[in-house]
Amino acid sequence: MKYILTVVVLSVLSWNQAFGSQDSVSFQLQDAFDTLDLGIEYLESNNELGQGTLKIASAKIEAVMREHNLSSPGLYLALGNAYRLQGDLGHAILAYRRGESLDPTDKALQDSLESTRDLIELNIQPDSERRVISWILSWRGKISRTFVWSVFIASFSMGWILCSLSILGLAHKRVRTIGIWSICCSVVPISLLGVEWTQNQASNGIVVVENHVIAQSGPDDSIYDAVFAEPLQSGVEGVQVETRSDWSMIRLFDGVECWIPSDTFEFINPQSDL
Repeated sequence: MKYILTVVVLSVLSWNQAFGSQDSVSFQLQDAFDTLDLGIEYLESNNELGQGTLKIASAKIEAVMREHNLSSPGLYLALGNAYRLQGDLGHAILAYRRGESLDPTDKALQDSLESTRDLIELNIQPDSERRVISWILSWRGKISRTFVWSVFIASFSMGWILCSLSILGLAHKRVRTIGIWSICCSVVPISLLGVEWTQNQASNGIVVVENHVIAQSGPDDSIYDAVFAEPLQSGVEGVQVETRSDWSMIRLFDGVECWIPSDTFEFINPQSDL
C-alpha cells in the first residue's frame, strides 16, 4: 500500500513539474515577444530607447531557446527580426539561415533573408559551382521535404513490388522494366535531399558577425596582404575550409578563399562548432 501511495505521489509531482515547466517557457517567450513589440514601438519615437529594448528582446529570445533547447522557424524569424532592427545584419542573417535549415518553405523567413542580404554592401557573385548547387536546390521553398521523401518512398517501393511480381511470375515481363525505371527514378528525390542535407546540415556554412573584418591571404595579419580593398561586412556568408590556430580559411560564394579570425564568424549549424 505504501509503495502504491509513493508511486501516485511521485506521478502527481512529475505532472505538476511538467506543467509548471511548460507554463514557465510560455511566460518567458511571451515576455520576450512583448519586449520585441515594445522595442519596435519605441523605434518610432526614440531610436536609442528602441535599440536598447531590441537588444534586451534578442537576448531574452536567445536565453529561452538556449535554456529550454528550443528551435523553430518562428523563433529564429523573431530573433532575426530583432537583430535586423538593431542594424546587426550578421546575426540577423545567421538567425534566418538557421530557421531556413529547419523549414525551407517558410516564406516569411525567405523574404526576410533575401531582403537582409540586399543590405550587405559587399556584392559577391556566386561562382559556377555555387550556381549549379543553387539550381539543384531551387525546389526548396516550393516543395516540402516530406513530399520529396514521399515521392522517393513511393517510387522505390513500387519499383521493388513490380520487379518482385515479375520475378515470381505473377506479372508480365514488361512490368519488371517499369519497376526498374521506377527504382531509377527514385534516385532523383533522394539525391535532392542528399545535396540539401550536405549543404545545410553537414557543411561548415558560416556567417561573418563582426564588422570591418580584414580578409587576409594567409593566417597572419602581420605577414600576409589583404585580399579585398574593403573589409568584409557583418552578414557575409561562406564556408569554412581550414583552421590554423586562431584563424580560419573561408570560401565565399564567388569561390574566393581568404583567411579571417575564427572569432569573427559563427556556424549556421551550431553542431559544426563542437
